[in-house]
Amino acid sequence: MCKGREEQVKDLNCNVSTVAKSNYNGIMAKKPVYFGGKMFEELKINGKEILRYCETNPKYILIQFIDGNDEGGLEEEIKLIKAFTDKPFAFVGIRTKRWNDELSPWKAEPVFGRQGFGGEANKNLDYLRDNVGGIKKTCSLDVGQPVILGGYSLAGLFALWAGYESSIFSGIAAASPSVWFKGWREYIRGKGMKSSAVYLSLGLKESRTSNKRLSEVENCIKMQYNEFSEKNHIKHILEWNEGNHFVEVPLRMARGFSWVLNNI
Repeated sequence: MCKGREEQVKDLNCNVSTVAKSNYNGIMAKKPVYFGGKMFEELKINGKEILRYCETNPKYILIQFIDGNDEGGLEEEIKLIKAFTDKPFAFVGIRTKRWNDELSPWKAEPVFGRQGFGGEANKNLDYLRDNVGGIKKTCSLDVGQPVILGGYSLAGLFALWAGYESSIFSGIAAASPSVWFKGWREYIRGKGMKSSAVYLSLGLKESRTSNKRLSEVENCIKMQYNEFSEKNHIKHILEWNEGNHFVEVPLRMARGFSWVLNNI
């Protein structure tokens, strides 16, 4: 049952679990941990620049590939996650320098502008496979404790793809993922998701664009949701947010990570 969605998009069959509420005024987040006056520590692990947040005795680690657009909202994101869940966690933001290339699962032509997609996501997945144990140790997590991979936009698509390709992730938080990506619908048909909990979200206005490829995003996210609905072993949800692609990114990511934390 989609609560309220029918009135906003009457020409599409609604097959989602809930509608996200964007208004979070009055949320009282628990005080985060700071290191020397900063929430995040900066370090390098095997060539990757990392922003790390560690609570005392974390039981889960959240990993998100980020760029400069994400970094300004990370403190807000952490505070909101803490407001939405009591689960103790560590967070690692991994910086990307070539967003379109590093996070795309295969090569594709440009969708906007002249920059295409290099299809180098396998390198980042290999990096996680090789280094996730070491990343956990930097926050005093045991090797077997759960890893949740999340991301926004193309990083959200990367998180979904990685969940299909590897079993090292207990949950996936994909906020406004780029499921419009050429070849994605063909890729997921009949393919098994290896993570046990998957969060999806999309803005209500994201498909309202003259760009033919991007305008398919709503149909694509609903197909993605329906694929999970056919798999009884996967906990999943699709939340709709007010606005377009560039609205309340820290809140959308926080809702995703916290939902997975509360459902694994």
